[in-house]
Amino acid sequence: MVKVYCCSFIILLISLNNLIAGGNTMSKEKDQVVNKVLNSVAKTLSRRHGMSCVGSGGAMMYQVEYLDLTFSMNRPLDKDEARNIIIDAVDEFLKAVNNDIKLRKFLEVYPYGPKNISVGIMLRNYDGTKLFHPQLGTVGFVNGNVLYLTDDKENSWKYKEEIEESYDEAKRILEEQKRQDFPD
Repeated sequence: MVKVYCCSFIILLISLNNLIAGGNTMSKEKDQVVNKVLNSVAKTLSRRHGMSCVGSGGAMMYQVEYLDLTFSMNRPLDKDEARNIIIDAVDEFLKAVNNDIKLRKFLEVYPYGPKNISVGIMLRNYDGTKLFHPQLGTVGFVNGNVLYLTDDKENSWKYKEEIEESYDEAKRILEEQKRQDFPD
């Protein structure tokens, strides 16, 4: 009787091990493909805008639900510059994710849209010191919205000002500015 239980237990362990090992192979492939895309986008945006990638990740336990990139930039930006850079980053990120054939099979939804990614840019002075209100301290893109945040010099635990624009509104403003800069 003990031998039957031992044999059953060993067979169960072997089956679980094979199941886990098979899942790990798929997980490793997914991680490699995701990291390749994240690294490529980070490198492109870093070169294009003079910023450094300081973090990347996402929600991808089973499928890739959400991806994010975080950058640091040592120069102040006004709201228009920040909008231009963050929307360029979002568009580049979405294009890279949606155009990668190997990544597609791991995506929870296809095509990926603005609500499936986030991008953050922490802003500093040229010398690396913190920026305070009225200068932007962070520009971010979360849940399909652009966020412009200024840090409170009196209370480092909160923002002094938080302004939010939808992705569509930010794109509309950029198109309007482009028309003004280059009239027909």
